[in-house]
Amino acid sequence: MKENKTRPSQVKASAKYDAKWKKNYLLKVSRKSAPDVIKKLDSVENKLDYITDLIRADLAKSRPTVQQTIDNAQKYGGYVPLRIYPTTDLSVIYEDLLTDGYSDEEAADLIADDTWVNICSDGVIILADSNEADFEWNGKHYTVTGGKWTVQ
Repeated sequence: MKENKTRPSQVKASAKYDAKWKKNYLLKVSRKSAPDVIKKLDSVENKLDYITDLIRADLAKSRPTVQQTIDNAQKYGGYVPLRIYPTTDLSVIYEDLLTDGYSDEEAADLIADDTWVNICSDGVIILADSNEADFEWNGKHYTVTGGKWTVQ
């Protein structure tokens, strides 16, 4: 049987990628005061996905809806929606940005920049520093021209 050896260049590249794009957390859970938490975590196959889903659900509770964000943009001006996604799955948005010609780094930076990306409780809006927009949401067609909004 052939032994699987990782080349030093692969180890270095992986470490560089992890340093740039990953963050580690260590959780110490008390067997005495939180045995229920330990039991639950032990029963979950993918702990990262489970914890990430819990955190995202908690964050969604405090986020405005897409409609509230549109209403605020319409009321107060400023940035207007460039794109709206009816999902909070950022990997879908990331893939769409790659399809549009953004590099991996540009797409990741754009999604991480909350100046341009609003993660709402029911979707994601990518904003534009513009007075022009044309988009649809919840059966309504929005047009922004010269900062003036029309809704059909």
